Amino acid sequence: MGQKPGGAGEDRHSRALYVRLYWALGKLRDGVLSTRSISSRFGVSLRTAYRDLDFLRDSWRVDMEYEPSTRAFVLKGDLPQLPPTRLTHGEMVGLLFAERLARQYRGTPFEAEVRQAFEKIEPLLPAEVEVEGNHLDSLVSVDLGPAHVADPATFRTILKAAMERRVLRARYTSLSANVTKVRQLHPYRIFNHRGDWYVAAFDPGHREVRDFALHRFAEARALAKRFVRDPQFDFAAYKAQAFGIENAGAVAGVSQVILRFSPHQSRWIRERQWHPTARLRAARDGTVTLELQVVESSELVRWILQFGPEVEVLAPASLRALVAKHLVAAGAQYAETFGPADPNCKEAK
Repeated sequence: MGQKPGGAGEDRHSRALYVRLYWALGKLRDGVLSTRSISSRFGVSLRTAYRDLDFLRDSWRVDMEYEPSTRAFVLKGDLPQLPPTRLTHGEMVGLLFAERLARQYRGTPFEAEVRQAFEKIEPLLPAEVEVEGNHLDSLVSVDLGPAHVADPATFRTILKAAMERRVLRARYTSLSANVTKVRQLHPYRIFNHRGDWYVAAFDPGHREVRDFALHRFAEARALAKRFVRDPQFDFAAYKAQAFGIENAGAVAGVSQVILRFSPHQSRWIRERQWHPTARLRAARDGTVTLELQVVESSELVRWILQFGPEVEVLAPASLRALVAKHLVAAGAQYAETFGPADPNCKEAK
């Protein structure tokens, strides 16, 4: 049985040793391993690096040999059965969630690297951990919802333009305007929202920062021309004024939105933090008032409409009128079925 580098009271030194050993195994499996690479990677002495190799060979029975031509060690056979890795239940759950959440990198240049990283970790886990992981996998799942897959080449181009602060020339389709046109953008920040990738970019044509979905770029090319990023731009503050992904920008401004929910719907409204600025006030009649400091967007309107008669917009007046307009239009579509004021037209249970 393989010897463990640490006892029951494994300290920081032992944990650092584990990291070096597993990294060294990965290098051996991929090709070659040298003491200098261990020393350079982890900032340890060459003597410590040689001790690590002795431990791999003598305690973990790793069959490797030194090649003078490359001045490095190579793996002669397969990796042996390694001693159990001591992961707590919480650490195993964390690893499982990390693998699930890493799937949001699909459609990016990092997708292959993330997958390869987990493929390298899996063989190093002992059977005891693999069994527990499979058991947890049958009990826990993470659903990121239906997400669009961005083109990896487009993602790479936009990321490079943002890093080098180069103007991005792109052909982009706007669904709200239902038009495709060529734009020149200044990419500020790439971010993921509910599984989809976006870039917050300054649009000189509209003189404001807007969000662009990466999957709607038909073409993207970084120009030689560089842009100067607005030093006043704060991404956290920029997103805080939006309810979801849609952001009308600085032109529209932020409004105080006040919504009153019925006693029935209030049970669910109280369960979530709907927005960083959200404030809830419960009344004695069972209703709940939700206050938000957000931009009035079509996304906000759609969210309100899903509650039907269970919510009333108290402010601002412009939002109240817009929601009422949508409800009247929706009711008109069913007038022939129930009549404009048929008392039998009730919400289905």
